[in-house]
Amino acid sequence: MLSDGTVTETKLDSTFSSKVTNAYTQANNAYAKANTALTSSGGNVTGDFTISGNLTIGGTLSVS
Repeated sequence: MLSDGTVTETKLDSTFSSKVTNAYTQANNAYAKANTALTSSGGNVTGDFTISGNLTIGGTLSVS
């Protein structure tokens, strides 16, 4: 970028491009894992489980 704010042509080197690709892949993997971490219907959760923020329960709540 020039001192007057004009954007000029920028060339990305292969190291930067590789880091961007790796960050993109890692973010997509985290998204996929988070979306499959809990079943969408039925099942059990074992071990410690922490909810931070609001919790809305629709339907019947059963605590044993």
